[in-house]
Amino acid sequence: MRHVVGLGAIYLPMQGSLGDGIARVTSLRAIGLREVGGMNGLLPATIGELPYLKGLYLGFMNSTPGPIPPSITNLSRLEALWLVKTDLSGPIPEGIGRLRRLRILEIWENKRME
Repeated sequence: MRHVVGLGAIYLPMQGSLGDGIARVTSLRAIGLREVGGMNGLLPATIGELPYLKGLYLGFMNSTPGPIPPSITNLSRLEALWLVKTDLSGPIPEGIGRLRRLRILEIWENKRME
């Protein structure tokens, strides 16, 4: 799966999570999940190990609450971060403000975030 550049799902019931193994798909440029229910946790700690990730779009998700992993601040090529109506919880990592290429940041209606 070294050549996969995008991962997307809409209106799909899923079991489990993205898992730490997502970091092995180093060619990923974008992840988009919308209205995907039944996931356990949303973002693995290894999300920050995707060297080419430019877009992360998660929205309208009913999943087990979890934090935004601090490793997200390692995504130096990230241009768009869209976290809308998710069950993410806890603080927004401070380092997000230091992502130089980030142009789109939408984080709203996340009831458990600080």
